[in-house]
Amino acid sequence: MAITFQHLVQAPDGDTKIAGTGIRVYTILGVYEVGETPEYIAEQRDLPIPAVFEALAYGFEHPDEMEAMRRDNEAAGHWALSQLPEELRRQAEQGLQEQEQARQEAIRQTREARHGALVL
Repeated sequence: MAITFQHLVQAPDGDTKIAGTGIRVYTILGVYEVGETPEYIAEQRDLPIPAVFEALAYGFEHPDEMEAMRRDNEAAGHWALSQLPEELRRQAEQGLQEQEQARQEAIRQTREARHGALVL
């Protein structure tokens, strides 16, 4: 029996999004990973909570698709950086590297905090 999604659609560009919003599952998963709660995500983006949970479930069930999106975003970022003058490019790359380290640390801390958390 196939399960259909109530809140998700496959967009023409290939991304899985929350229907009627243009918000990618990849985006929802990313902000969840760094510590936002599903309720906060829904509130900040004016989404129904079930849509957020559906997006999270889809994202966790499709890690290869999420990884492909990450790689595509990274490639686009590298291309954009390559268009900058050398000194500005180096500064931007350093800033992006620092941001990525901070993101990875936030993900680590969030996973650690959620690891033993009681799910209600």
